[in-house]
Order: sequence, then C-alpha cells, then structure tokens
Amino acid sequence: MYDLGSENAQPILAGKKAHRSTKKPRNSIADFDFEGCENISASVLTGAIFHRSEAALCYIADVIEDLSACTEVCSHAVNSLSNREGQFSTFVEIKRRCFTKGRYTHLFLVKPTFLPRSIRVKAHGATEQAAKQAAHVALICRICRELLMQA
Repeated sequence: MYDLGSENAQPILAGKKAHRSTKKPRNSIADFDFEGCENISASVLTGAIFHRSEAALCYIADVIEDLSACTEVCSHAVNSLSNREGQFSTFVEIKRRCFTKGRYTHLFLVKPTFLPRSIRVKAHGATEQAAKQAAHVALICRICRELLMQA
C-alpha cells in the first residue's frame, strides 16, 4: 500500500515555503522626513522630542501653537514619554480633588535627562478627565518650549 522506506522519504520542509515575516522593519526616527509631515501625531511628536535634530525642532516650532486643540495627541505623547526608559530621571503624576470647590487638579513633575532643569505643570478642571487633558497639553507644550529655548 504505502512504501515506508527511506528512499521515498521527503524532507519535512520540501513542499512548504519557509516562514517569512511580513512585518516591515520599523524605520528609524533619524530617517523620518519632518518637513514633509503636515499632520500632528503622537509618534512624530515624541520622535521629534527625542531626536532633537534641526528638522525635528522646526517641526516642533510649527506645531506648538496647534497643540492646545490636539488633546488626544498630547495624551498619547505623554503616555509614550512615560514609557521611555532612561529619558526621564523623574516622572511623577499627581491627581487631587477638592471636595469644597468641586474641581480636580492634575500635576506633573518631570525631570528629563535631555533638559537642564525639571518641569512642573499644574492644571485644573471641572472633571477629572478635563484636568488630566489640560495637564497633558500643558506638559507637552512646556517640554516643546524648553527644547526650543535650549536650541
């Protein structure tokens, strides 16, 4: 019925293609075209903050005025900044609620290794989410301003 001898044996991978990853390699931020980027995105913004080349600083200068309208982008940028190891010696987030006034306060204390001094940002809001979003926008704007002043 079937020949089970070694002369008819086929290698295991003979009929199958070798597994190849279809995932594209991640491009380096050094290769990114900051001048060609017209939109504000969290990945480009954090890349510009950490790369700090001349083109990256020009991108930061172009988008810094529009950051107040991009609360979601700033929130994603703060989350990605806090996940970077070795870039911040201190990254503290404090949330408070005042029961008598009914307002929320969100505070960030940040010491980046790439800036000479620490950054303290405080924001108030009627809801916890409003205070947190205002603090995220203020923190990203402050880091960007410090980078532009340092350059």
